[in-house]
Amino acid sequence: MRRVLTPLAGLLLCACAATSALAGARQATATPAPGGRSAACAGLVAQAPASLLGRPRDAPPRAGAVSWGSGRAELRCGVEELSPTADPCIEVDGVDWVLDEHLLNTDSTARLTTYGRRPASEFTYHGPREEVAGYLVSLRDAVRAAPRTEHKCVSLSEVG
Repeated sequence: MRRVLTPLAGLLLCACAATSALAGARQATATPAPGGRSAACAGLVAQAPASLLGRPRDAPPRAGAVSWGSGRAELRCGVEELSPTADPCIEVDGVDWVLDEHLLNTDSTARLTTYGRRPASEFTYHGPREEVAGYLVSLRDAVRAAPRTEHKCVSLSEVG
């Protein structure tokens, strides 16, 4: 019986070690945006923090896209720039963000897009809404790498 258990125990240890190694190597889940291959987006991703509110950066980043916490938070550079919109806009540490109102009824997902920056970036977070502001503060330096083209969010009410 001991001859059977010893090889079996060895196989179980190898399987556990392989599973631990795979769990430690997080995979990027953020899908690159159409303009994500630009030099500006490469610079923005390079400046993205190694962790966001304690969530480690997933590896490897993709062209113009990076994620943290096994895809719980994602930043994609090179998305379509926004025109004036009726969606809510907030300013966080000098960066204007427009909240995608289509997701407001979703309890666990928030998507915001920079306004007045070229290239534009999109941040998506899957989790409690209360944490979003902290993430946006943490992304400030990376997103500020994109030059400002507008000085504040413009809503449709201001245009008309």
